[in-house]
Amino acid sequence: MDLGIAGRKALVCASTQGLGYASALALAREGVLVTINGRDAAKTEAARRSLEEAAGIEVRAAVADLTDKDARRRLVEACPDADILVNNNAGPPPGVFAAWDESDWLAAVEANMLPALMLIHALLPGM
Repeated sequence: MDLGIAGRKALVCASTQGLGYASALALAREGVLVTINGRDAAKTEAARRSLEEAAGIEVRAAVADLTDKDARRRLVEACPDADILVNNNAGPPPGVFAAWDESDWLAAVEANMLPALMLIHALLPGM
């Protein structure tokens, strides 16, 4: 299917496996210049090579922990003119709702909601 997005640029967060990887692969197959992201350099490079082989298109990679402010800045610098942003990150650990206290909720927000909001804030003006 041609989505009409070939030539666009995408930043796909937490994309060395699972849903993020599948998103990056689908975009790359549409001809989008994809920048993937992971915390582990070797795993990120392996995913980059795998995506290039599967999609037949250049894929860029940036190693960054999305929970770190300076790392997010470097991630945006790796793809400053993104047309597409796929926010993704590892979810909070499973647990029982009633057992979570305020610190558990704050940790979940800081790991999943705040990075997404800050990346949107950084990239939205150019989109």
